[in-house]
Amino acid sequence: MTNFARLKKKRERFFAEEAAKLMGKTWSLGPDREHPDFFVTDGAQQFGLEVCEIFTGRQGRAGSAMKEIESNTQRAVDALRREYESITNLPLIVKLVGDVCAENLSLVVPALVAEDLASKPDTYRAKIDLNTGLRAGLCVYVTKALRPNWFIMRDRVGWEYRNPMPRIAEAIKTKSRELPRYRADVGSDDIRLLIVANRINNSGKFMLEEQAQFNLEGFTVVYFFLYPEPMISILNSGAGAVGSADIEKRGTRPGTQRRFRVGDLVRFSAETRMRFDYGIAAEEVGTVAEVEPHPPQTGPTYRIAVEFLAPAHRVLPFIFEFEYELVKAAPGT
Repeated sequence: MTNFARLKKKRERFFAEEAAKLMGKTWSLGPDREHPDFFVTDGAQQFGLEVCEIFTGRQGRAGSAMKEIESNTQRAVDALRREYESITNLPLIVKLVGDVCAENLSLVVPALVAEDLASKPDTYRAKIDLNTGLRAGLCVYVTKALRPNWFIMRDRVGWEYRNPMPRIAEAIKTKSRELPRYRADVGSDDIRLLIVANRINNSGKFMLEEQAQFNLEGFTVVYFFLYPEPMISILNSGAGAVGSADIEKRGTRPGTQRRFRVGDLVRFSAETRMRFDYGIAAEEVGTVAEVEPHPPQTGPTYRIAVEFLAPAHRVLPFIFEFEYELVKAAPGT
């Protein structure tokens, strides 16, 4: 299996596991496979599950042009991360804002090394301005962390595509051509499709705002997952149906659905991995210190800064609100 295939399978498994958590399911995905991607056991039920992603923008024979651009730029950033870590072995959160031309990117690692971040305290933050003088500048926002996360901001700040129905229908129809093979390979007629739109990147910024009806083209169930939003849209043909279904939305996010407010007591959600970046215990409660105003500067939703007293007194930098759950509302709210 190639590196690309391994990474793709890892993403498919991740999305399937996250979708199952949101629906309160205990899916056992079994070993990696193809045609379909997983043979799922859910209690007494077993079914085949195929996973695919849909993307915004122009679609060519090779796929999404926007996704290809994002992948190419992320590979360049990942190369910078590996170069920096080979020198310092220090995990950072690095956000690049501005002109990410090769000339500017060549300055990133030397500038970070010059910052001597190993000598700085945990969660230390800095802004580094880079400019070759030949092109527009590049700003590097860096935070010390427990796990690395390097990315380009322009790939995460963009318009939402509010009519995903044609892309959903196209994905269902395309994947349905493989249904005879899926059924034969798993020995079951219960084949389901999980369609994912990764809203963290611009190429996945879909929003399903209206009721719609789809032809399931022979799939038993189709799930539409707007990752990382805590909601799954379920298209279920049901008994006696002819293959069309209205959307049913289901999610299991704990706590309130209102915007967080300053003074709210919160903790990291059970599903998040972010707390490991900062060494925060699962049961540790913090206080919302700041809420990003509308509209959010980046990503699918707004972010909040939270003050924790343990293991050390500190305010964590802005993190997406869905990584937290409400423990107690601020007084008077």
